[in-house]
Amino acid sequence: MVRGIRSVGPSEEETQVIRFLNPLTIISGPNGSGKTTLIEALNYITTGALPAGKLASFVHSLEVYFKASHKARIDGMVKLQFTDSKGRVCVATKRVNATLKK
Repeated sequence: MVRGIRSVGPSEEETQVIRFLNPLTIISGPNGSGKTTLIEALNYITTGALPAGKLASFVHSLEVYFKASHKARIDGMVKLQFTDSKGRVCVATKRVNATLKK
């Protein structure tokens, strides 16, 4: 689940859920459809590393969000659920937020 990260908006309605298939999932789509965002979100939740440009480029566009909602803070979240090699369901969640300074 991805919310509030890059091209994915911060509201619950804009949350994106991606289900990976076994044994292979192919990620394809036109430019600007979120392929890189998905890979960066997976990298963030598994390693904690932010992409180049750090937090400001990783969180959904604050300026655009502020103009539409008049809220100066965005909360982003990446949640990964998977089954480990022993059959246990594991859930990892990482949250990030950014605030527009006036």
